[in-house]
Amino acid sequence: MGNRVCYKAMQVHGGVGYMREFNVERHYRDIRVTNIYEGTSQLQIVAVIGKLLGRALDPLLDEWIAREDYPAELEPVKAQLVEATALLRQAGDALKAKDREVIDYYACDLVDMAVYLVNAWLLLLDGGASERKRDLARLYASEHLPHIHSAAQAIQSADALPLQARSTVL
Repeated sequence: MGNRVCYKAMQVHGGVGYMREFNVERHYRDIRVTNIYEGTSQLQIVAVIGKLLGRALDPLLDEWIAREDYPAELEPVKAQLVEATALLRQAGDALKAKDREVIDYYACDLVDMAVYLVNAWLLLLDGGASERKRDLARLYASEHLPHIHSAAQAIQSADALPLQARSTVL
């Protein structure tokens, strides 16, 4: 998210955003290095995918699903997140049954699903604090749940075709 924000800030500032006189240059440079501090993004995905396939998030997600103290006006969002949680679990199970190369190819999709889902649940948990936070929870869900659905669909239909077509594509 930091990369997205800094990229957009750089777009807003244009060429002057690269000048040291503007803080956006430092923020852009500092956030870019976070991609490699703990290894490249792909290496981080490789480290996480085993946990996701082993359903390490299930206890936490089950706890959030079982809670009954969400604001009443966020019940529709909770229902959507419960459905998205089921999609994450189905996608993980479907991917787990695939060959290693296919798992690696679609791992980023599964990790993205998990990130969007956890963020949405966290915003829902904070939704009781204020109307602003309820609005943010609804907004985040409306913007990111479609990504969860499309990633789940891609994983459910995952096959080795993209891997077999590598030489043709490259």
